[in-house]
Amino acid sequence: GAPGCGAKLLYLGGSADGREGAHGGGKQSPWPVEIPGIQLQAQGTADDLHQRLANDPWRLPPKGRALFVQHLIAQRTQNCQMDLLQELDKYNSHCQHFQEVSTAQTAAHLQSQDEPHLLGMTITGAALNSQLLSAIKPAIVIVEEAAEVLEPQIIAALGPWVQHLIMIGDHKQLRPQVESYTLVKKHHFDISMMERMLNNDMPHTRLLAQNRMRPEFSKLLLDIYPDYKDNLDIVSKNKAPACMAHSMFFWHHTSPETSERSYKNVDEVKRVTQLALWFIQQGYQPEQITVLTPYRGQTHLLRQSMCDGLDKVFEITDHPDLIENAVVPPDPSSFRQRGRSNSRNIQEEEMDLKVQHDEKTKSARRHHRPLVHTIDRYQGDENEIVIVSLTRSNGEGKIGFLKTLNRRCVAQSRAKCGLFFVGNKDTLMACDHWRRLIGSMEKEG
Repeated sequence: GAPGCGAKLLYLGGSADGREGAHGGGKQSPWPVEIPGIQLQAQGTADDLHQRLANDPWRLPPKGRALFVQHLIAQRTQNCQMDLLQELDKYNSHCQHFQEVSTAQTAAHLQSQDEPHLLGMTITGAALNSQLLSAIKPAIVIVEEAAEVLEPQIIAALGPWVQHLIMIGDHKQLRPQVESYTLVKKHHFDISMMERMLNNDMPHTRLLAQNRMRPEFSKLLLDIYPDYKDNLDIVSKNKAPACMAHSMFFWHHTSPETSERSYKNVDEVKRVTQLALWFIQQGYQPEQITVLTPYRGQTHLLRQSMCDGLDKVFEITDHPDLIENAVVPPDPSSFRQRGRSNSRNIQEEEMDLKVQHDEKTKSARRHHRPLVHTIDRYQGDENEIVIVSLTRSNGEGKIGFLKTLNRRCVAQSRAKCGLFFVGNKDTLMACDHWRRLIGSMEKEG
């Protein structure tokens, strides 16, 4: 108001729209605080009023006192927040400095060696350690499994100092995984740098001899690898299962699929489980058997079915090698040596330990079941026996991402001694490359 006039309303701090408080250009509080019952003379200041009210807040009416306390808390909180932000800036600055010093020391250590060093890291690690790579400036970069790496990830690991880039991989198998459907379908983001260069006739060298599969398995891959040859000195050692008439077959059924979040086929799970348990009964260890399926929902059903099947078929005493660190059942005679325990207590303790033993046995058995994985997670691995649960079974010929030739390539190239497909061949025959595979298997008998 005018000089000499008292004000009945006082704003402490700044307002929400940035107006300054009664004390001019000081720190602004988060909101204006209206304190009724206060007379501010022109010659007074907000800081003086703060001090007087802080020393004697009882001069205010209850509502004004509550608002004044609220304002003081907000002001103190704002000051603490500003202090915290300043300390965080200092901390981040120290962390950055520490990282720079650590990177410089590592680079100096590697560069001081007489012998050139081979620096290994994942493709993600290369992006995270870009400063180290920039300091070391490696002239040669080798990317293993390059067909599974997104092109931007490789570019992030390359600098102007790189003189030679070597990419090793198989672009006929699975491509890099991309979460965005739009980027894959419209922009082909899942094509690796290696595949793109090969598609543009970049000079390259191929390995033609395979050292894993029996010859009848590799023959089924000739539509993908026309020049495939077998290293017979090695693959001839892979003996076909003696308990089967053929080292590979396609077990056809027409049981329909179900779909919730993922595709499943309950009847096919039973068939696959029976087949896997048959091999175990014939002397194969569970670790020698792998079950592959394209869908996670089918994976969960298969794992549970394998556990239940092992619990029903085997007794631990008949197959001790199924259990690592075999569980020894309790000796009841040890209880009878306890003079203080009566007969009922002994029986109860014996029963409790028997239950505990059975639970440990089941737990151990569950850890020694056939390996069950999705096809995409098993790329690069191998096993003696591979059973492929194809899952899809419908009258429309819909097979989802089984249409991808790369996925079929992975599924049928993991087995060393036995390869067995379980699925609905009528559904799969709607796809050209599955029709070729099934036709080849039928010709082989």
